[in-house]
Amino acid sequence: MVYLSSFALSTEEMKNPNIYPYCVFENKGYDPLVFTPITILYGDNGCGKSSLLNIIAQKIGAKGFETYAYGQRYI
Repeated sequence: MVYLSSFALSTEEMKNPNIYPYCVFENKGYDPLVFTPITILYGDNGCGKSSLLNIIAQKIGAKGFETYAYGQRYI
């Protein structure tokens, strides 16, 4: 099992930021996420909760993550 203490999205500019999931987090200016023993992600439908979890899952090599953007790396 992998335990994360924090996670930050890349600030690297993408060639085509309109491809999902780049567009979900474009120009949001998020601070790094700092996890506690119990961390809750909440928000409206379509705000990127599942996309964020998929990005984290791909980065840590978890099984079952979804691939987007025609197989391009988006982390």
